[in-house]
Amino acid sequence: MMQTKGDLQNVKAPADGDTIILFADCFDPPTLDHSRAAEALLLLHSHWLWLCPLPPIEPKHAEHVRNMTSVLTFDLKRVSTCTVALDKRVGVDGLLEWAQKRFPKNKFVVASMREAVFSRKTTTLCVKFGSQEGVVPPGGTIVPLDKYLPTPADVKQRIASGSDESRHFVRPVWDYIQKRRLYRE
Repeated sequence: MMQTKGDLQNVKAPADGDTIILFADCFDPPTLDHSRAAEALLLLHSHWLWLCPLPPIEPKHAEHVRNMTSVLTFDLKRVSTCTVALDKRVGVDGLLEWAQKRFPKNKFVVASMREAVFSRKTTTLCVKFGSQEGVVPPGGTIVPLDKYLPTPADVKQRIASGSDESRHFVRPVWDYIQKRRLYRE
């Protein structure tokens, strides 16, 4: 196992030629939408899926984003957490450059649920729920998912007001949020 703080957590070194999907998103917090998207991405012909949290809007949440994203990986096989973008405070292109330098014999595909984070330097997988429409970058592919329980855009504000939003999270992530009283400030 490779255990390099700030690089990869809980991941074996990929074999030469393996395809690695970099699922880049804010993961602040990682919801069931992230979990469902990760499961759908695993169904593609990839060998690895790395959850790559991007720097949160509020830097004070960076450590919590790292921890919650790592918790999410425990429920999904062949999934690891890559925190380079979070630790180095870089976007998708910086993350992609790091991965290509570190693992030059692997193919990287960027996936996200948000158009704003797509890279122009690689194939992109655009995860879309239900009838969501949006911009797909040139060369991008839509990964459609049925959405049966939408996560509201204001989920952090709902948590702050004391609302029980557990239905939008895998249990370990919700427990983490509750234990540390996140988003209640």
